[in-house]
Amino acid sequence: PLNRSLGDYKVTMIRRISQILSVSFAFLLLLFIIHILMQCQSRESLPLSLSLPLPLYIPPGPPLPLTLPDLLPRPLPIWIVETSGRSELNPREMCTLESAALHHPNTTIYLLLTSPYLNSQQAMEMMTKHKNIQLRYLDLDTLFSSSPLSQLWKSGKVHKSKWPVSHLSDLVRYLLLYEYGGVYLDTDVILLRHLPPHANFLGVESWSLHRLGAGVIKFQPKHKILRSILDNLASNFSGSSWGANGPMVLDGEMHRVCESEGGGWWRGGGDADGWTC
Repeated sequence: PLNRSLGDYKVTMIRRISQILSVSFAFLLLLFIIHILMQCQSRESLPLSLSLPLPLYIPPGPPLPLTLPDLLPRPLPIWIVETSGRSELNPREMCTLESAALHHPNTTIYLLLTSPYLNSQQAMEMMTKHKNIQLRYLDLDTLFSSSPLSQLWKSGKVHKSKWPVSHLSDLVRYLLLYEYGGVYLDTDVILLRHLPPHANFLGVESWSLHRLGAGVIKFQPKHKILRSILDNLASNFSGSSWGANGPMVLDGEMHRVCESEGGGWWRGGGDADGWTC
């Protein structure tokens, strides 16, 4: 009887240990899955034209979306860029587009999408009302292929970035302004009046902190400041820091320019193109 009791005890203990191990393994597996899901949620999803570089896909079923032509820019336009790959515009983006067109009736307003089609009746109605609005498909491979950022684009670092959509927007704005000039507006900028007539200007994010913003920028094409920014990005692009390729690189370059051209940062001075620091 004693041997039988000891045997039963051993069997019971083995079962309990097995159950504990099974529960522990299931718990660890659950934690691992949660960790992976949180990492996925913390990353921005890639836009369509990053996943499929040269698509011209029209989804089935009515209404037939507006297929966007390639970009053939006019001189010194206003640029508004949607880099998430969506084929629709949200109300805020519609307001940005309308305010730019309303206050600049003689300037071409380019809304660039990384999706090759647009399914938005409101946008098409707005184009009818404001003839200066031009919707264009932005083929990223074409834009980057012969640019100062060509090797960075081919390296895949932008695709692997923790914030690929935001970082793509940073690169596109500087590259468009360098190649074609004009004004860049973020999709959450609502204009209340006509923009200043200066040849080059930047928006200020915080006057008290002496911090520039990259959401409102105007440059003449091939400007040396933009070329310096592009060269910096080509060598020092960071996929792990959200602001490193946008406001931070712009702030750093303007610090350098203002301090070297006289007057110092935020105290006056500027370059031959009329910058006032």
